[in-house]
Amino acid sequence: MITLKVPNIAKRLLQIFLTVSFISGGLFFILNTWVMVEGEYGPEKHPAQFTSLQIHAISAFSIMVLYGAFWGAHLFLGWRTQRSRNTGIGLTTVIGLQVITAYLLYYVASDLYREIAMWLHIGIGLSLPVWLILHIRAAKKSKFTSDEKARATGAQTPQRDHKDCPQ
Repeated sequence: MITLKVPNIAKRLLQIFLTVSFISGGLFFILNTWVMVEGEYGPEKHPAQFTSLQIHAISAFSIMVLYGAFWGAHLFLGWRTQRSRNTGIGLTTVIGLQVITAYLLYYVASDLYREIAMWLHIGIGLSLPVWLILHIRAAKKSKFTSDEKARATGAQTPQRDHKDCPQ
């Protein structure tokens, strides 16, 4: 059964992949921007730079797979409840922009556009954990009414027979 509550395994996997992606992306940025080593023919990029980028890509791809599962269950169900909608829209937008800027970093040939995509990817990536925390906090603050539960699951709201109730 599909519910709005995110299973613990999905939470843990998301936390792991987000953490790995955040650290490996930060490491790649530091190595790419400020670290040079002396090579056989002069200064060159640090050898760990490529490995950190590979780890970042694998982790980010895993996040996209998990995100697809969230689309299929949590996102559509959550939309119907109207709970945490603003932070959900923000989080969805940030993740979508990360995917787009990552694509641009891999396939755009122009140095100018690659640099723009890089800074956008970094800035948006730094905001992603903030959006996720805001969304989780907003969800914890809001309470589910029986009408919202029914709307989320597509079930009918139970109707009371009021003929026995005092007026």
